[in-house]
Amino acid sequence: MENKTKKNPMTYLIFIFLLVVLIVVIILAVNSYRDSVTGNVINTENSQQKNTLTNTNAPVRNCKDIQVPYDYVEEYQETVPYTTQKCETKDLVYSATNEKGIYSTCNKQSEVCYEKHWYGDSDCHQFCSDKSLSYSVDINNLDKEQGSWTVNINFYRQGSLYKTVPINQFLYPMTTKTFNSVIKLTADSPNGDANQDYSANYGIKYIPTKQVCRDVTDYKEVTKTRIVTRYRIAQKCE
Repeated sequence: MENKTKKNPMTYLIFIFLLVVLIVVIILAVNSYRDSVTGNVINTENSQQKNTLTNTNAPVRNCKDIQVPYDYVEEYQETVPYTTQKCETKDLVYSATNEKGIYSTCNKQSEVCYEKHWYGDSDCHQFCSDKSLSYSVDINNLDKEQGSWTVNINFYRQGSLYKTVPINQFLYPMTTKTFNSVIKLTADSPNGDANQDYSANYGIKYIPTKQVCRDVTDYKEVTKTRIVTRYRIAQKCE
């Protein structure tokens, strides 16, 4: 009788289990190897990129300062002529003519008598007890303007100033007026004022004035502007 060896079912199960475990281990090992290789490639690429960025030598730029022109509005002072009026105060043009010397008129005669002691006769003398003295001069306004003149008429007794009479008159252009003064003198004896020697003259106390203006050229400083070229510093790189 032939004896056949029968397989143990337990042994068969163990074998299957070990085979599955082995397959799983092989799969895990293969996957682990792939991840390792992929990681090394990525890290190598990143490292190369970093090295490339770090070690890249940019070209050196050659820069220098240069002057760049630009327009600038500049103010400046300039002396310029201009026309203006210059006015002066001037006396009106006049003349004095027809001066008449002193004129004396005795308005009243009187008499005074002195007795002679030893024979009783009287010594009588006639004298002027009321006298008028007059003096005149013509003032001619030769100007185109009108105004008032004041003239002093001066009376002198025996060379000394006795009295001054001011006379004021208004004259139109190109007209003439007589400035005349009359004074009265009285006396109660032959030695009184009316019987002294007198003279006279005139003096211009006030002459009217006018403004005479004419165009003249004067100069002033004026602020002006102009465009000038200036320069600023800039960098030029090659």
